[in-house]
Amino acid sequence: MKKKVYPKDQTKELSRANWELLRRNPEAMAAYEEAYSADFRAWCKKNRILEEETVAFIKDSFAVRAATNGKVALLDSWLKFLGKLSEQYPFSYSYEEIESKYREQILKDAKDILNLLIFPCPSQSLLVVVNLDRSKEAIMAEVDEIVTKELNEYLIERNNKKGRMKWLSIIDELLEVWDLYDQAGQQPWQKTFRQISKKVGRPLSTVKDQWYQAYEKIHNKPYAPESKYTTEEKRRDADQLCARCPHGAVCYKKSGEWIPCPEYVKMAGKEKYSKLVEYIDDILYDEKMKNRKKQKYSE
Repeated sequence: MKKKVYPKDQTKELSRANWELLRRNPEAMAAYEEAYSADFRAWCKKNRILEEETVAFIKDSFAVRAATNGKVALLDSWLKFLGKLSEQYPFSYSYEEIESKYREQILKDAKDILNLLIFPCPSQSLLVVVNLDRSKEAIMAEVDEIVTKELNEYLIERNNKKGRMKWLSIIDELLEVWDLYDQAGQQPWQKTFRQISKKVGRPLSTVKDQWYQAYEKIHNKPYAPESKYTTEEKRRDADQLCARCPHGAVCYKKSGEWIPCPEYVKMAGKEKYSKLVEYIDDILYDEKMKNRKKQKYSE
């Protein structure tokens, strides 16, 4: 069901959506775990941060905020400054001297600070400095003027394509269709989509469109029919996932022989079987034609 996403809730909803989409892409999830999540979880565990708090923080970090408090980027510089100040009898400095020394520390750390502020998309970032000595009304009036001007120029560069994220209001429907299709297993896609359409109570065409949209969001590219079949590259990536199995190689322990887990199958893709078979007179027939010939000869 389509729901209204209020501006103040958009970042939170976008973060949740990105997390859910990532979880449905085994390859991307494995890369994320290897590059970031494992070290962060280890740090949280070392500092006795509860698992629930760790997971909540990870889920909330999957979207770039519409606006960021730049003061956060200055925190490291502020701590360094305080450390140096405490060693040099701070009460002996005037207010102007303290401001000057803090500015020097910020300039030394400028590269790291700027990287935090414009990460991960510099071209989509706008840096605005606010003078807190002014009234809120005066600040907001000038900020509105700056943002309006820059946003209009940005939209012109993008051919007036606003980042309205209409898909965010139906993210639960996209995930529902994707999961139901995934649970259906090995059967014709036409049959699967019809079953899903009846189950969710949405038109067949809508269900198909939502699956294609979910695919594009999960894999960051439009769906191509050939993409579901296995390739050497896909098998190699799946084998690498298998080598660092996050489940303790349970696929070996159940029956004594290797049975690939769902994550492996998704990453490796399906084997493509040709419907063409060679008949006794060295002519290629599809399965239907072969069955018709058998029936004709039996009559």
